[in-house]
Amino acid sequence: MFGKKGQASFIAYAVLVSIIVISGFIGVQKITSIKKEGKDYTKINTAKNILTEIDAIVSELVFESSGAKRKITLNIPEGLSIVGDKDEIRLKVVTEKEIIKPGTRSKEGPLTIQAGPYVAATKTDYDSDGYDELILENDHVYFVVKSIEETIPLADINTTNIIELIKNKDLAVNITPTSKITIGGKATSAWGKGYTRLIDTGIEKGILIHVESDANIDYDAVFTLGPVADYLELEVKNIEVK
Repeated sequence: MFGKKGQASFIAYAVLVSIIVISGFIGVQKITSIKKEGKDYTKINTAKNILTEIDAIVSELVFESSGAKRKITLNIPEGLSIVGDKDEIRLKVVTEKEIIKPGTRSKEGPLTIQAGPYVAATKTDYDSDGYDELILENDHVYFVVKSIEETIPLADINTTNIIELIKNKDLAVNITPTSKITIGGKATSAWGKGYTRLIDTGIEKGILIHVESDANIDYDAVFTLGPVADYLELEVKNIEVK
């Protein structure tokens, strides 16, 4: 489906185990099954044990003086990898069977287990016009936004035409929407200078639109798509009035 030019994909078919400060988060995603189910459960249990250990250490630090530190040595076996950002740590476990039904969610102490299938965030020239676009896609939705590189100085950006396509796969309906993001009712906050980029939050994928508007209001608009969602979520944050 996608062209080769500028292709950069993040496709989620994995088990995610993460911890945010003291809380934990586990996401399980399906990939092709070729090995025994028990091996996948062992991987997940190993990840859970590692995160539980980290959780206990962080809990101890909460009650110690500011600036307290711990040096942790983790034995990460083959099949697990660490990813994280700021106060978040995730253990990604590649599974070979659908051991938890997609769409389910449960809690085990400080850990949350959530299952979901496939979602991808891709940069590619989907319409062969010579320019890359940013794409979010799962089994239900295909969402296309203009790719605007972060440059010095920043490039022109306009939220009234930044969305190129929304496709509902279930209904086989394509829409090129009339869209606009404004802050405080100011029309000129819909455009200015900025950039767009893909973001990977683990199970969900997203597109960030950074705008430094002509209304002297800066903000980030983030579209996210979950693995089983048939809709997009939009959050406008980091609003700064100059």
